[in-house]
Amino acid sequence: MTPIDEFELRRELAAAEPTVGTSAQNLGASAIKRGKAVQRRRTGVAVVATLALVAGGVGLASQFLPNRDVQPAEPLPQVTVSPSTTPTAAESTDVAPPPEQTVPQTDPAMEPVTADPTSPGAVDAPPPVPTWTSVTKLPGEFGDMGGLAPLHWQAPPEGDTEAWTVGDEYTIPCGSGPLEIPALGSVTAGKTTGALGPESFSVESVLVFTDQDAAISFMQQLEAAAKACVDAGPAEPTQADEYSPIIQTNRAIKWVPDLGDYALAYTSWDRGKIEATDENYVDFPNGSISLWVRTGNVVAMADTSGEFVGNPMNNPEALDWLMPAIDHVFKG
Repeated sequence: MTPIDEFELRRELAAAEPTVGTSAQNLGASAIKRGKAVQRRRTGVAVVATLALVAGGVGLASQFLPNRDVQPAEPLPQVTVSPSTTPTAAESTDVAPPPEQTVPQTDPAMEPVTADPTSPGAVDAPPPVPTWTSVTKLPGEFGDMGGLAPLHWQAPPEGDTEAWTVGDEYTIPCGSGPLEIPALGSVTAGKTTGALGPESFSVESVLVFTDQDAAISFMQQLEAAAKACVDAGPAEPTQADEYSPIIQTNRAIKWVPDLGDYALAYTSWDRGKIEATDENYVDFPNGSISLWVRTGNVVAMADTSGEFVGNPMNNPEALDWLMPAIDHVFKG
């Protein structure tokens, strides 16, 4: 049985029904009846705390206000409590609505307002990043390089070598004309520079593509186009005049391991004969080598030409001469 303190007992005796008389037996029976009602009321209070506090506050105020007669307490209304349930993910208040959802309007007649794209306050989408349009030429100076540049970009003359200048006209050569690389259309930025020496010509280029896949496509197309040029055989022999040797240009493409994500070396060298009646061509001192290295969506190229005899790839120093320009791009 739940214990009752002295003040509560006094309150219950004061609220006893007046019709039961004043005998101890009648008063006890009335108090027990009141106690059971209070016990039931306490149970209701425990379930709905807010409602019990409001109702109990009013009842207590009426009983303890000064100069007021004590009135019998009114029974509390019956309250039905629904069993609690665990909210689902959709019902949980901790889950924020996706950005695409809007807050429901309080007035059903209101419709969501959509901005008019032609109105002065409309926000325009950012313009697309421009891309290079030539499929045969490397860009001399195009787009936002983000700080990348060839090693000798705008470098002054060195010795007998002319100053490095923007090389808008550089193409990837083949016997029948420049190689066509459609993936050049995915270049978003590029710089190419060249310098002419008394017996050599050097070129450096950096190309930034829209993404890594575009850069991979460029290297694949470069390799395929160069290989087709090589498979077509040496170019038709040429002769500058009747006193010059007959020259035939040969080409080769080779994969270079352990350099960037992928690397290729594209070479050319001349063979010739002094007289048209000579039976065989022999190596002449003229050749070039270009090294193409891809890392991510960036491709760097360094090219040099000079008095190479035979395929420059057979010269162990040829790649060493080009590596500073490559390292400058990818290693800083």
